[in-house]
Amino acid sequence: IPVMTSLTFTIRMTEMNFTDDLNNSSSVIYITARYRLLQALDTLLGSYQGYSGASLLSFRRGSVIVDSKVSVDQTGNISTIQAAVLQSVSLGYIGPNISVDSTYFIPHVGDGYSILDGINITNAGDIYNGSSLNITCMIILVGNATPSITWKYDGTLMNPVPGSRISISDITFDPEIPQRIYKTVSFNPIQSSDSGTFECVIMDGNSSSSVMNKTVFVLSQPVVLIQPVTQTVDAGSTVAITCTVENNVSIIQMVWYRNGTKINSTNQLSEETFQISDTTNILTYKNINNTTTYECIGENAAGLGNMQQANIYVVLPGSQSAETCITDIDKRGIEWSRTMQGTYDNKSCPSGMSGEAVRYCSQGGVWRDPSYDNCVDNTLLELKLLTDNIKNGLAANTVPDSLAQLTSMTNPNNVELQKAEVQVVNTVLDNVIQISNNTKNITNNDVENFLEIASNIIDVKNTPSWQALINEDKEGATVILRNVEQYSSIKAKSINATDEPVKRFTKKNLFVEIGYKPIDDIQFPSTIETESTVNTDSSSRFFLSKDVLKNGNYTSYSGVYFKNVSGIIQKKVYQNGSIANIEDDLEINSAVLSLQLDPTPPVLFPPLTLTFKHFSEMFSSPVCSFWNFNADEHGNGAWSSKGCKLVSTNDYTTVCECDHLTNFAILMSPGKTTDKDQVPLSIISTIGCAISISCLSLTMIAHLIVWRYVKSDRTSLLMNLCFALLISYVIFLAGADKTENKNACIAVAALLHYFYLAVFFLMLAYGIELAVTVIYVFQAKSRARWLLPLSWFLPAVIVAVSLGVTKLEGYGNKQFCWLSIQDGLIWAFVGPAAFVIMLNVIIIILVFHRMFSSYSMMNKPDLVKAKTAVRSLCVLLPITGVTWVFGILSVNEDLVVFQYLFAIINSLQGLFIFLFHGIFNHHLRNAIKQINAARKRSQIPSSATLKGSLPSTKQNQFNSSDASQMNNTSNQEAPTNNSFLRSDQQMQKQVEIYAKDEVRRDLGHTDVTTPVVQTPNVSCSVDIYTGDSTRLREQELNIGRSSVRTNKAFDLTTGKKQRKSKNGSSERSHDYHNSAFDAASIGPHIYHGSTRSIDGYLSYNPYGGVRADEA
Repeated sequence: IPVMTSLTFTIRMTEMNFTDDLNNSSSVIYITARYRLLQALDTLLGSYQGYSGASLLSFRRGSVIVDSKVSVDQTGNISTIQAAVLQSVSLGYIGPNISVDSTYFIPHVGDGYSILDGINITNAGDIYNGSSLNITCMIILVGNATPSITWKYDGTLMNPVPGSRISISDITFDPEIPQRIYKTVSFNPIQSSDSGTFECVIMDGNSSSSVMNKTVFVLSQPVVLIQPVTQTVDAGSTVAITCTVENNVSIIQMVWYRNGTKINSTNQLSEETFQISDTTNILTYKNINNTTTYECIGENAAGLGNMQQANIYVVLPGSQSAETCITDIDKRGIEWSRTMQGTYDNKSCPSGMSGEAVRYCSQGGVWRDPSYDNCVDNTLLELKLLTDNIKNGLAANTVPDSLAQLTSMTNPNNVELQKAEVQVVNTVLDNVIQISNNTKNITNNDVENFLEIASNIIDVKNTPSWQALINEDKEGATVILRNVEQYSSIKAKSINATDEPVKRFTKKNLFVEIGYKPIDDIQFPSTIETESTVNTDSSSRFFLSKDVLKNGNYTSYSGVYFKNVSGIIQKKVYQNGSIANIEDDLEINSAVLSLQLDPTPPVLFPPLTLTFKHFSEMFSSPVCSFWNFNADEHGNGAWSSKGCKLVSTNDYTTVCECDHLTNFAILMSPGKTTDKDQVPLSIISTIGCAISISCLSLTMIAHLIVWRYVKSDRTSLLMNLCFALLISYVIFLAGADKTENKNACIAVAALLHYFYLAVFFLMLAYGIELAVTVIYVFQAKSRARWLLPLSWFLPAVIVAVSLGVTKLEGYGNKQFCWLSIQDGLIWAFVGPAAFVIMLNVIIIILVFHRMFSSYSMMNKPDLVKAKTAVRSLCVLLPITGVTWVFGILSVNEDLVVFQYLFAIINSLQGLFIFLFHGIFNHHLRNAIKQINAARKRSQIPSSATLKGSLPSTKQNQFNSSDASQMNNTSNQEAPTNNSFLRSDQQMQKQVEIYAKDEVRRDLGHTDVTTPVVQTPNVSCSVDIYTGDSTRLREQELNIGRSSVRTNKAFDLTTGKKQRKSKNGSSERSHDYHNSAFDAASIGPHIYHGSTRSIDGYLSYNPYGGVRADEA
């Protein structure tokens, strides 16, 4: 049996020109040329031993290039045949009559070979950054050639992943030259960093290779840097702005803009001068007097580069903007320049980082904390560039090393990632996924590192950076869900029957299980040991029946447990074909579970069963959901419930069924109130608020009618509290649920915040007044003078600060016009409210301890003490806000009874105030009785009454000379006689004791008696009308006030001084409401220690003077 060896060679025939007929094997020209060639070769080689014949492979363009093949059996020598052909070609002939190019001979031992025919670039001229570019390698196939064609970049084999901006095409054939093929590398777009040498390498089996290269230079647009980015100067200063080209490119010109208008020769200011060099432009502005924005941009053949902006803020003397933040060096060593209030200062990031740091100068010239959100570690940027190049085929695959390096760089124990760094890490992981999917080569160590990075980046330490991304409407931690799901799935597909059947990876914030096993039920986590190891809750799991897996004998799967990503995922839902923000309406209240199968069934039947343990029991209305990455055009996705249904739920767990695979979680409504309780609670609140509005109005009207009789510190505080409650109830009913208008809702929320805080601070003020009155008996000055202003001012400060800090965010949501729970703004109310409740509880305890430890109460029976305590609580609780404790107890769904108690008691707070501080208030009742008594007296004819009832004129005469004499005597003795003043001071103590006794009586204590402070007798002539209209003359009373110097006559029903007229009768003179006796407030009481019943008795008046209604 002959063993044949082939010699394939190429020559160029010079005696004829190429025509298309030479590619047509049936044409006369082709047949003739073929016959002549084969005859010549037979003539040339026929005498050589082993020669078995020649064949024509093809004719090609280039005069006529001829590809031929000769065969030699084992008796011959292929080298001898090759030498014979070469010798003939060098003479210019093949055979006797075919002329050939004596310099053109390409031999190749074998049935065929490949020839590099050149490299072609689509752009004949300059190549610009951002443009598209194709570099094509042209190869000629001779005979049965099957070459390997590869591209190299700067010596590195190119293997770009599908979908990257660089791609390498499959082999394509030239339609005009069948023997020519193409291999193209495409850039879409090409970048300046792609500049380098590209090589096309072909190899024919293991024998030979050919290389052809092309050097590419990409011209980039100018990248400029402007300094300073911001600057604050005084009016009349000179500023210099430098614009420098950062990259090594040729510049045609530098273009400047002032306040958005291009600066040219016609509009350049006389104060502006330019200093121009090859790479730097300096603009100098002398005597600047207005805040100005400058922009510079470079331009060259590649086009316009990036535009940079400089803001120059001018401080005008005496203006509101004169407040500035002074120069400051922060903890990272950055020096922040003087900056105008309400603006930012921009600086380069700290050493070792790229990007720009910013710092805000707030109102009043106070620096805020610097923001390094846009700063990125340089090593991390280099890692991103490396993985970019690996993905694009411009660098060797070093993914394992990159993952190991990134694991260390993201360790939360070492570093807190900035917002921009989180984005860079996500990009690196995405690059790794694309590279790994292209190579199909993932080791267990690679998986360990990848999952460690994913766990690190979703650590709670990085939550602020994730939230900053979400606030900018960028993708949240769902990118990690997708990356972990995809990477685990790639690894699962690479497992075969000889590998470990199930591999588990345990990390701090996630757990992954990857398996390849015979068809069977799939449960994740698969073992109890796994759950305890991963620190997962034992109730969150999924189960998939083997009945779903009908095809094949084996299946690969990957299950992922994300511990808690609820705070770093966008709050969006996909409903009815559109995406809506859920804001505060729904929250993730479970771990996120993920399952992937290979092969993936189109529909799961029976469905996947998922059991979720709730993070918190303070949620209701669960929704079985999955993250739909295809919900929006940007691929960010949203939560969706399509294909999932709720099976069962309780306070602790929820069971769902879904007919597809992806990431699953439970969305629930914040707050424990269930749907069945919402309606009755709303009705209770509405009715209660309406009742309270009516009762508070009645309480205020009643007190205003008898104000002159009941005026005191506590009454003033009560009236202010009623007013604040009344306004808050009205705003609540009118606008709490009016969420359609965002601005109006914000206003309602802010007003509710203010008035609710005012209510609490007024309740605190009332508690303070109560405590001081009972515990510190001898405090005579009015406290309402400072309690009332503070009670209205402090809430305003809290609300103003909250509005400023949050920039109105958190005021109002889709459900109610109130403070946001999720943003933490609710603490601007809960904090002060809890503080007030705590203080008032302490005050109530102290008051009860002081009053129940008195001698009179200690001797009372237990039943009396109990009744007194109950009445005291009824009086105090509505006015001190302690009932709001039910609001704290009502946050647990198990304690729904406290929700109803909270709704009832607090919506009816106005009713309770009306009952215990209105109807059951003996001061108010007595004042009303006094008004009625005065009205009845006014109906009795005065002349008849006085004539028949008063003592004789002679007996009661007190003429003006007597008064004058007494006044003169008093004035003379005042400097040396202090007995009256001492009496006055001691009497102050007695008045405070009376006030303390009155508080006790208000709280339900009976038979209250306090020993009277012994004071010298001071005679005051006072006219007192008794119930039978009898006029008492010069009643001796144990009282002293510095304002009472002599015996004077008063009409206690009006507070007017009595003066004798010419006919001997008394006349009313000037008003003595500010004197020792506030006669307008006298009521029908028994003077302490006396046995006489009169129309009034003297008591303490907090606003100065002695009152007759509260002693």
